[in-house]
Amino acid sequence: MNDLGLGRVNTALNGAKDSGHLVELLGGYRLPAGASGGLTNNVVVGGAGSVGGKTVGAVFQKGEIITVTFPLADFEGEPVIDLHPTVSLILLDENGQPESLVRITTASYDEVNKAYVATFSTVGLEPGYYKVRIDLPDGSSLSRVVKVEV
Repeated sequence: MNDLGLGRVNTALNGAKDSGHLVELLGGYRLPAGASGGLTNNVVVGGAGSVGGKTVGAVFQKGEIITVTFPLADFEGEPVIDLHPTVSLILLDENGQPESLVRITTASYDEVNKAYVATFSTVGLEPGYYKVRIDLPDGSSLSRVVKVEV
């Protein structure tokens, strides 16, 4: 239980339909081997600086669309296509700490790209650093820091 984390174990026990589903939930979800770690468009190779010790992975001009794309695999490495991951855009303060939840949506599976996709408009966002956070049904999450410029 210490290795998996109390949150994942609790989510699995409460959400499992049967013992097979329990094993799947305990195994968790992950990016499949060989998948890009970028998660968003406009990726800056090597990063675009940092905020609060976190590397900025992508930069967007105000008015551009942030596209979040991620394939998921189960504990056996098989593609997972029937989830409803939540994707959040969170404004960070100057120390890289969460300041406020700005936008939230549900990612949908795109058969053509074999990945989940969610988008956020940057129209109306203030310039600054944001965390793109993907929350999965097993209690785990993935995140990247992005920057929005004027």
